This record gives sequence, structure tokens and C-alpha cells, in this order.
Amino acid sequence: MAAPHARLFFALWPDRATRRSLAQWQQALQPTCGGRSMHIDDVHLTLAFLGDMPLELLDSIKRAVADVNGSPFNLRVDQVQYWRHNKIVWAGAEEIPPALESMV
Repeated sequence: MAAPHARLFFALWPDRATRRSLAQWQQALQPTCGGRSMHIDDVHLTLAFLGDMPLELLDSIKRAVADVNGSPFNLRVDQVQYWRHNKIVWAGAEEIPPALESMV
């Protein structure tokens, strides 16, 4: 029997107003692009996708990033891209703030 796995990623979780704005983009684009809409509480900005990882590694991953700190920054989400092959629409930033680049 295979060990339990989970899809893991590091992400920014925007404030409620930002999630609401991103959800409005999502609602406007969904009829054209298809796919399913993400629940507003799940709207996030992925920084790094680790993929399908064995849950037995979760504690090690948490320890590896426990000391990661960052300074506050503003991130301007100003572009939308579409991955046609899996019907994913994503929003991102053309410019990455130095504080975010440093943290990553």
C-alpha cells in the first residue's frame, strides 16, 4: 500500500478584499475559459509548487522553512494567463517586489 501523499505548495494568502477582487476576475473569465471556480477562501498566490509529496516528509519540510522571514511588501497583481491544456486561469505580478524575491 502506498504511503499517503498531499499536493504541497508555498503561497501567499491575500487579505479578504484582494481575494474578493481576484474572485471577480475569476467569475468574469470562467465562462470563456471553462474549468471550475475556486472558492474565495482558497484564492491564493502560489510561490513554489512542491508537487505530490509523501506526508511523512511534511514535518521535515516545515522544519526546513521554519526560519524563513520576510518584510512587508505590496504586490501588484496585474496580469492574467490561461493554461488551455488544463483550463487554469491564473493571475500574477509582472514585477516582483525585492522583499518577496528575497524571501523566496
